[in-house]
Amino acid sequence: MVQRMSQKLGLAPTALLGKSRVPALARARHLLAYVRIERLGQRASDLARLLDQTRGNVSRAAKRGAATAQPWLKMMNHCCP
Repeated sequence: MVQRMSQKLGLAPTALLGKSRVPALARARHLLAYVRIERLGQRASDLARLLDQTRGNVSRAAKRGAATAQPWLKMMNHCCP
């Protein structure tokens, strides 16, 4: 899923999984968290391990992603059927 999302967003997978605070990358991680946790029902703790973050940080990122996900719904449907 990371590979497909990074392609759709025009990012390298390593950038999507990195710790950069560049706003575009942070928003992409928020979207990733939203899709995995809220749309696919995966556990925040699993994504937290992948991102080397705390579960709380990933849960907050998912909430931020939900707030900005509307423009990305079409892309997410292609990325995560």
